[in-house]
Formats: sequence, structure tokens, C-alpha cells
Amino acid sequence: MTDQQLDQEFHCNLIRFNDIIKLHCNYREKIVVTEWISKLKSCSTNTDERKLRNMFLEHFIQCCNADIFRKPPFNKNISTSANLIDYAHYLPKLAGIKKEAPNTPWKTTMKNVTEMFSISHEFSDFLSQLPVPRDGGIFIMNIKKKEDC
Repeated sequence: MTDQQLDQEFHCNLIRFNDIIKLHCNYREKIVVTEWISKLKSCSTNTDERKLRNMFLEHFIQCCNADIFRKPPFNKNISTSANLIDYAHYLPKLAGIKKEAPNTPWKTTMKNVTEMFSISHEFSDFLSQLPVPRDGGIFIMNIKKKEDC
């Protein structure tokens, strides 16, 4: 789909959604819905974000009669500074996708140390007793004997 088609689909669905909201939502829910609509309208010109915006709106239309804005996670106010992609895991289609936080150097180091211990089962006890260097690195060579046939 082109960007123009995505925008046209969004505006058509937005009209349908507004009609549904008038019939099924109370005052508190309308406040949350207004925040979601403003978040969807303020999406960037990126094609992927437009597709995500349309997915959210389609989900809202499909679930609105099931009181989607009365249950978590859609019943809470959303951050105006957050991007739409930050809420992508709310959609059932994209529930498995979560935005990972960037790793700090400490987390990266600990991940590498944990991986090193899991790879070398024979030396785990030996390695756990060694000090972890602050600078530089550790070189471990695992030599396996050829077994006689």
C-alpha cells in the first residue's frame, strides 16, 4: 500500500471509530480514547508507523463492543512523549514483539560472562573462582582429546 492509501484507510476507519465511541464509551473512556486518537494522528510520515497506526485503529474498531478501554492495557493514560512503536506489544498480532532497552556496558559484560560459563561446563567451577578483569579480556582454550575408536 502507498502512504496515500494508508492515510485514506486511516481516515475512513477514524470516522467509523468515532461513531462507535459515541455509542459505547463513558466519559472516562472517552478521555483515554481521545489520547489514543491524538497519538495515532501524530504519527510520523514513516510507512511502517502508518501501518502500525492503522493496525491499532482496526484493533480498536474490532474490540470496541467488547469494552477494550475498560480493561488494561488500554484503560490507562498514555505518554505523549512515547512513540507509537513503544505500544506495539499491546496489539495481539504483535504481542511477542517487545522493544528491548539498549544494553548498558555492565549488562553486556554480565551477559558475556554468563554465556562463557554456560558454554564451558567442565570449567564452570574453576572459572567462577577467578577474578574478572576490569580491563582486557579472558582467553580460554578448550582442548578436547580425540577419543580412540
